[in-house]
Amino acid sequence: MKRLIIGAVLKYNDDLLPSNSSTVLEHNKVVREKGMAWLGKFGTPVRSAALKWATTEGIELKLILVRSRQTEGPRIFMAPVVAAQNRRPDSALVPAYYRNKLGIYSWFCINGTFKALTPQELKGWVIASSGMPLAESTKRSSRPFFWAAQKTSAQKVGEMILELGRLVKTGPDVRRRMGRAFAEDNAADDVGDRGDYFPSSWETD
Repeated sequence: MKRLIIGAVLKYNDDLLPSNSSTVLEHNKVVREKGMAWLGKFGTPVRSAALKWATTEGIELKLILVRSRQTEGPRIFMAPVVAAQNRRPDSALVPAYYRNKLGIYSWFCINGTFKALTPQELKGWVIASSGMPLAESTKRSSRPFFWAAQKTSAQKVGEMILELGRLVKTGPDVRRRMGRAFAEDNAADDVGDRGDYFPSSWETD
């Protein structure tokens, strides 16, 4: 069975670091030294049900970092994810500069270094809830976290999600709610949302 490729897209900045370092460099350093690293998301946690689903067999999860402030050099980076959870991980696998910071609830474990995505590679990714190109949407949307999919996986991913719960329309804004373990979708907040369903945030646990 072909694995579905999903991206957890997280906007970030390097405010906690000196000018000669970066979030990407610090996490890559831990990966090279220890074989893996945990990256934490500040603020509202990603829904536990979403993290569990995104790390099940048959799904290949990527962590896509988008630099929130336009600077010189690459802006979007990607690394493979082997685990994701809403509890603090082994601190030895977290870069020292924010190892003891509070307000971090969701964590992604990467087992490969972050690599900059080329313009050609970016063309293969879309926002899961709207089908809009990832590169365009990350420039226009202010949301700190959302889900993306490779174009080749997007349709199958949508079908898979529909099997996981009951879909209910809640009004003319086409905002929809997943039944069972899944929360209200915030897809209408995505740039260019057309109302086609995909769990774009699942933010609050």
